[in-house]
Amino acid sequence: MWIIPMLALVFCLLGGRNDGSPLVAINLKVARRVTAIPFVMLSAAVALLPLANDRVGATVVAMVTPDGQADRGRLLLAAVLVAASATLLVLNGGGVPTSITLALVGASSGVGFAGGQPNWHLVLRVLGIAVLSPLAAFAISRTIYLLTHSRTPRSSTTMVFLGFLLTCLAYGSNDGQKMIALFSAAIGTDLDTATHNGAITATVTAAFLAGVLTGMPKGATALQRGTIVPDSRQTWVTLWAASLAVLISSMLGSPVSMTQSISGALIGTCQTNDWRKVRWGEARRILIAWAATLPMAWILGYAAANGLDLLPL
Repeated sequence: MWIIPMLALVFCLLGGRNDGSPLVAINLKVARRVTAIPFVMLSAAVALLPLANDRVGATVVAMVTPDGQADRGRLLLAAVLVAASATLLVLNGGGVPTSITLALVGASSGVGFAGGQPNWHLVLRVLGIAVLSPLAAFAISRTIYLLTHSRTPRSSTTMVFLGFLLTCLAYGSNDGQKMIALFSAAIGTDLDTATHNGAITATVTAAFLAGVLTGMPKGATALQRGTIVPDSRQTWVTLWAASLAVLISSMLGSPVSMTQSISGALIGTCQTNDWRKVRWGEARRILIAWAATLPMAWILGYAAANGLDLLPL
């Protein structure tokens, strides 16, 4: 039965490559030097923040384990992990981070449909909040940007660091819970036990950190090729606004996408003349990746649920 926990760790590693490396790259770009501090901060948040709140984790467990029978439920969980991981591998292969939440929602709903027990109420609730989160980030960033004034480079650097700290807290409270929840379900342990077990959190965090480290080249490239090249003020406003939107979603117990929230917040910092600076080709690539995530994960989840019964898991 070791295959299913390994699949969960692979998903955690891919989460680090998809989300973690671009977040660290933002901090390193502003600091203009490579240090271990952002890696440690983000990893610590993933390990410790799930202790404070397990609402997102409980939602993820309910979403990916739709079957009440233990053996069949583990097979379906394996199908979700395979489908979601394959989706991330395919879409992230082009260097564009996509939404882990959409991959999970698509895979779990596809698996649930194949298994005859789709939890449409939960899926629609998660999707609804996932759509609202980047919109909320846009509104928050627009408000902050209009109410603040230009700052000196030194004070902006401080604000970026504080924004990254807030980003770590938001990421740990949302994506950290996703990863712990998936691994706890994979090893057959309840979520509360998993979040308080040092060995489990260390294992999940190690897989996540490995993904961040191996994804750094693509993370830095994705940052350089982003839709907008933000100044220091836009950077810290974006981080603060996206983090607040994700923290609100975490309080509601819903998994959301940090990358989508950051994109929404970044757009909120654009002035009228900034639209000419948007790299529309990159924006199109990101939108295509997001649009493809849900249906691709659904199809793969449906196929995996019908095929994994033949494997000796």
